[in-house]
Amino acid sequence: VNMDVGASDTIRLRGPKERVDQLAEYMSSLIHDILLNNFEIEVPLFGKIFSAIVGTDNANLKRIQHESNTRLEVVKSKSGKKAVRVVGKKAAVESAVKCLEKLQSEIGNIVDQSVNMQSKFNSSVK
Repeated sequence: VNMDVGASDTIRLRGPKERVDQLAEYMSSLIHDILLNNFEIEVPLFGKIFSAIVGTDNANLKRIQHESNTRLEVVKSKSGKKAVRVVGKKAAVESAVKCLEKLQSEIGNIVDQSVNMQSKFNSSVK
């Protein structure tokens, strides 16, 4: 069977009818699976808490990825800021996005503040 893949969205199959029918059915199934398993959403991340959201050695992303059965990738969003692209089945992607948003809001409530004091008092503060 010959396949003619041009610049259009159509693939032309040519050969014995039985083989062409088999290949056409296989190609349709393959395209359906690709579309089903490649739903994606980008979640923008707040810059100051980015490393806390990602976690040490990407631990948080790996955990969410494992729990939701999705693929997570750190990317730059269209605005140039860091984001996480979540890819997979639609329901799984939506679940992972909720986890990321929850984690981001939890970590976002953590305040990091510095207080200046003379170094001679450092040992008494511990």
